[in-house]
Amino acid sequence: MADNRPSEAALAAYRKVLMDDALGELRRSFCRTAARSLRNIAGWLGIDAVLGGGDLQKPDDVLSRDPDRHVGFRATAVVVEMASELISGAIREMDDDRRFAASALIRQLLETEYLLHEFSQDFSQASKWARSSSEDIRRLFRPATMRQIGGFSNTEYWNHCDMGGHPSPRGRVLLRYSPGVPRDEAEMMGASIWGDMAQHLRRLWLTTDKLLTREHARYESVRSSDRDPVNELIELWDDRDPLSRTTDFQLVESLLDSENP
Repeated sequence: MADNRPSEAALAAYRKVLMDDALGELRRSFCRTAARSLRNIAGWLGIDAVLGGGDLQKPDDVLSRDPDRHVGFRATAVVVEMASELISGAIREMDDDRRFAASALIRQLLETEYLLHEFSQDFSQASKWARSSSEDIRRLFRPATMRQIGGFSNTEYWNHCDMGGHPSPRGRVLLRYSPGVPRDEAEMMGASIWGDMAQHLRRLWLTTDKLLTREHARYESVRSSDRDPVNELIELWDDRDPLSRTTDFQLVESLLDSENP
């Protein structure tokens, strides 16, 4: 995130896009659809890995029965299912207007994204993760290490820790009854969390889809009923909503430019 704060006019443009009813519905629809597809893919992938189908990297390959790849696909299924449960839980919390709880789950979603990104960069890391002891997890797969390897933003993660990961004074703005927080800001805060959830889920989905497309011979064809609705929504969302991607101050300033051509 850039060091300089955006202007008041840029923030007003950002708020206008954030609070757009049609775009808000599109973000929520994407979250629900992607969560459902991730759950379906995790179930299929776990069973398929046990049966050995995941070993085929190309349709004409001979099944190699590589034990590491079997374990890697099962590990990927575990992390994908963890992500689907986290996003489904965050959706339920938001439906019940529990913004702080939803934010805590979104912070955890980031950590599943880090893992899937690492598996995507080097699929052997998936079986290594699956076989890791608790000490190994803390040493090799802790969030700080994976952020550094994957090039993720420390500030982004720390902000999530402050707002929903740990009990922190900054988190009071997410609460319904916190003193000093204007009630008329609650709707904008809710829209902001939905938008943030959708942005992170978009990144996670694209990473997962790329990983499985490359590593699994039949993923694209066998799971088209799960892939197509999500990818179609991403295409529509990217076309209509400048907040479909991770928001920073540079993007906020660009929104101002689009308001004043």
